[in-house]
Amino acid sequence: MFSSLNFEEIQDHINMLRLTLSSRCSNQLNTVRWSTQKSSLTSITTFARNLTSATNPDNLPHFPVPKLNDTLQKFLRSVQPLLPAKSYKITENLIKEFGKSNGLGEQLQRLLQNRADTHENWLADWWLIAAYLTWRSPVVVYSNPGLYFPTRQFANADDWLKFSARVTSAALRYKQMVDSNQIPKDKMGKTLLDMGQYKKVFGTCRIPGHNMDSVEFNPGSRHIVVAYRNGFYKVPVYGESSNDILSEVELFEQFQLITANKNKENIPIGMLSSQQRDTLAKAYEELIRSPLNAKSIESINKALFIVCLDKSVPFDKSDEMNVASHQLIHGGGSDQNSANRWFNKTIQFIINENGLNGLNYEHSPAEGQPIAVLSDFINTELLKPSDNKPRVMKQTVQPQKLEFSITQNTQKDILEASKHIDELANNLQVTVLDYKGYGKNFIKSQKMSPDSYLQMAMQYAFYKYYGVAGAHYETGQQRIFIHGRTETIRSCSVESLAFAKAMCDSSVSDSDKVKALRAAVTGHKDYATMAMKGEGIDRHLLGLKMIAKENSLPVPELYSDDGFVKSTHYRISTSQVASVNRLLMSYGPAVDDGYGLCYNPRDDDMLFAITAFKSCPETCSNVMAQHMTEALEAMYSLLLRAGERPISKM
Repeated sequence: MFSSLNFEEIQDHINMLRLTLSSRCSNQLNTVRWSTQKSSLTSITTFARNLTSATNPDNLPHFPVPKLNDTLQKFLRSVQPLLPAKSYKITENLIKEFGKSNGLGEQLQRLLQNRADTHENWLADWWLIAAYLTWRSPVVVYSNPGLYFPTRQFANADDWLKFSARVTSAALRYKQMVDSNQIPKDKMGKTLLDMGQYKKVFGTCRIPGHNMDSVEFNPGSRHIVVAYRNGFYKVPVYGESSNDILSEVELFEQFQLITANKNKENIPIGMLSSQQRDTLAKAYEELIRSPLNAKSIESINKALFIVCLDKSVPFDKSDEMNVASHQLIHGGGSDQNSANRWFNKTIQFIINENGLNGLNYEHSPAEGQPIAVLSDFINTELLKPSDNKPRVMKQTVQPQKLEFSITQNTQKDILEASKHIDELANNLQVTVLDYKGYGKNFIKSQKMSPDSYLQMAMQYAFYKYYGVAGAHYETGQQRIFIHGRTETIRSCSVESLAFAKAMCDSSVSDSDKVKALRAAVTGHKDYATMAMKGEGIDRHLLGLKMIAKENSLPVPELYSDDGFVKSTHYRISTSQVASVNRLLMSYGPAVDDGYGLCYNPRDDDMLFAITAFKSCPETCSNVMAQHMTEALEAMYSLLLRAGERPISKM
């Protein structure tokens, strides 16, 4: 999701890194503050890992450094579809210069290998900083995804609150399973994947800072926070031990107490969290000058998660998922539910009075798939009978209203944030494509990877719309390595462009179009496999740049070349977040003239959330959705005409 990142001052920011780590010990919540000196970075991150994921119980491999020449040749081939011949020649010469024997490239490669020899994962610290903590755009729209859960029908307010209690109870049970290592370990084939991200999402919060944010972990927290009508309420969720979760009835009673006074006005403090990060850092400092405010914010930061009880917003059945996506990404603006959020929080469950529901998550601790697994668990639990456990508390504990006292400066900050979130919300265009023509079963019947097939459909749709290839990011997970995060799968390729051109050329035979499709799918699948094995391009190039800056060496000219700039300006930013349920993740585009495109391919249907910015006259999510539909249909029809043997669509 993060494409045009500014890495120029990353190394300077490392020297200012502050990771606040909290843990509970013997019922005392202790906050550990770490030195900001450069020499402390390794110990800081090592402590964070030990706190949240133990050491390396599955003996996963360390993250490797790819061979320099392999990366450079892959990079050169990846930019070929995006550059005219003259520009490509310039890039080719730069690659030759950078990779020559005993040159700067080899020097940086040796230094990077030295770093890898002393780190479990040479990339992990840099990636957290580069991709997230120094990213200064708002987390709203630009970073935090929303995840849609199937819409519910509530007969009355009690139904709404009972459902909210069920979601909360299921999430707390899942937290217990994570803590006791009872969740099934993820695998890629027979290969175990790193499970550390699962322990980093509960009790975690991103803390705004000047130039760079920090992350606070509170896995031993014993409370949640409920947001209602822009107010925040602290709710204890355990009895005497962490095994005693409040029953659904008790959680329902807490929500009833919170929603009893519907007419009380609350200061929309949550609006601040939607701001640009440096602007927020200044407003945050002003806010917590007050001990009262600091205490209330501390309760929010340390909560296991937030439950947002949202006011109703209108929607028609035809645009239900579009409206839901807006609510889950940004809350709809200042006159809807945007202030009923704390966007720094890793997990916020969002349940609207009208039945729209899902979650919003802050991206820095985890990728989408662990969040989707949690969401699948919750939605599966919701199908079961209600929890009829006996009460944990002898009497109902009153939820604690978190009080705030604001200065004129904070009032001004809130007004500015309100204006800003309205601009963001109004500028984002979301189109959900609920494609029912066919799904993974059909694609598998053609002996093709469903993910690669859909990525090529996106390339075809983009080319059909614009007549050129589009730089194309797909998230590839690297969790086969300890502390692994992601690698870029560069879906735009020589083969994808050839396929798109063939599909748009009536003179090309069907058999040749099928050959082009299969070549493009195979090429994508091979690249995806390399990326997930640690043999991709982008993380290696980032490492070489970072090691240059760390050692006060010149940043190679390659990084300002047209080939690098155009190939990292991802006009198509995509991610597959798969679920057997009708769940759908959505997020904003990575660049102003691009598209965000997240998808859930199911057996016999597919869901796509397509986003664009209205401020860009060149993009339109509705038009792109139409081109995607036409691409999927054309590819299906092609396979039929070419004498392939597809199963029925449904």
